[in-house]
Amino acid sequence: MLHQGAPTRRARRGPQGAPRLLFAGATLLLLALALASCGANTGAASRLASPATRVAAPAPYRPMVSITQAWGPNAAIATFSTRLDATHFMPNFRLAPDGRSLYGYLLQQTPPSLIASTPAEAGVLNIASHQFLPIGVASLPKCMGPSCQDTGGGLYYLDCCQTDGRYLIAQSTGYPGPDCGGCLYAYDQQTGARYEALPATPYQGVTTYMVDHGTLAASTGVGIVIADLARRTLRQLPGTGGDTPLDAFAWPYLVYGSPGNGQQTSITPTPFTVYNFTSGVTTPLPQVTGSILALAGATLYYVTSPHAASTSVVTLDALDNLAQPDAQPRVLATLPSGPGISAPYGLGVTGGSLFYTVTSGLPQGGACLAGAGVVCPTAPPAPPPVTTLYEVDLHGDGAPTVRAIAAFAANLGDVIVANDRLVVLNGAVWDRAENRFVDVGTRAGTNGAPPPGLREATGNFLLMARALTQDSQSPFEISLYDATRLPILLPASSG
Repeated sequence: MLHQGAPTRRARRGPQGAPRLLFAGATLLLLALALASCGANTGAASRLASPATRVAAPAPYRPMVSITQAWGPNAAIATFSTRLDATHFMPNFRLAPDGRSLYGYLLQQTPPSLIASTPAEAGVLNIASHQFLPIGVASLPKCMGPSCQDTGGGLYYLDCCQTDGRYLIAQSTGYPGPDCGGCLYAYDQQTGARYEALPATPYQGVTTYMVDHGTLAASTGVGIVIADLARRTLRQLPGTGGDTPLDAFAWPYLVYGSPGNGQQTSITPTPFTVYNFTSGVTTPLPQVTGSILALAGATLYYVTSPHAASTSVVTLDALDNLAQPDAQPRVLATLPSGPGISAPYGLGVTGGSLFYTVTSGLPQGGACLAGAGVVCPTAPPAPPPVTTLYEVDLHGDGAPTVRAIAAFAANLGDVIVANDRLVVLNGAVWDRAENRFVDVGTRAGTNGAPPPGLREATGNFLLMARALTQDSQSPFEISLYDATRLPILLPASSG
């Protein structure tokens, strides 16, 4: 998923398998890389093949080191707790793009029996002063059985805040007024003004929403609704319905819909479409067939599927000038595909480079199920999956170069964000200067202790959060890193 300060598509993640025993041999990896080295011109005829979209050599296995080993014990620019006082803490939060604040809700520590009647306040925590500024939006947690103890779950309207740098968008139950069903409030950080930007009930609920350049786009039960936050106006995009996905938003382009060959049977899918806010023109995208990964500027990145391209080849494509009716995709890379191989669900773009991962050796279905007289044989230990990190250089040119730059015997997930120093994955960080992976504790805990989690990665900032106790309501200890200020502690032998 691309995080460059502008909203992108709704989050999607590939399979996340647990690490297993040591990988015995590299046969599967070499097979995957051999597939990747095939020419991209075997794709659909409507796509433009790039002559240099190939992998020159297999990815070298690279080490995984701790944060202290990689950057020293004092690399964090801030370390603090999300407990604000003896009884109040922040259970859920987001990092501001400038790395100076946390957006989130302030909740009072209460017994589970009282949490459903204890409101949570949305606001901004200044990291330097550790002062919390409420923005006048509150919610009552939604409970279903014991799940009300988990204040970060999807059953709660505790979402604060998405931002475009000026406006904060907070979802609320409407407390202390009547339950508004998860309506969206907008708070102007420049003026302090606040208003209900999108009432959920008349629109049959709000699901996905994104904000950029003072414009809020939301997927609702009746269609995609656009809110002009400065003018305080609402309108629905023509041709959208309650089943129209909101895929990506980076001003001035909004992408919505599903690929033309979508397998929906119970709904009428809306084909991929781009709406240009500056011109007001809607352009269909029948040439885009597959899963959208990111929208950066006027370029849409996506992964094709074999049946979409009428071939067995899976490719990473880029559609430049996507609002032009005659725009044609470019093939950036041919991807390994087949059983046990996961295509990328996220990208990182920085400068002239693009990064993605492919994981091979993932567990397959069809395992023996014991019971009812069925005795399963003892399966031999399976090798761990292998994550390969790829770099596409000059991806904006007609002849991009694809390199498999690193591999590791574990499922490290997809790329979240990339910058000049780091490539941030779900399960680790790749240090481009030190040429090695950094363990940020997101893969597994030890002795049952909750590991630190990579809670936020935006621009040049990384935020790690470690629960202080086993209690899901506990506050977190935060460590914040600025990639532009990280030291380089590369050993001479690491190469």
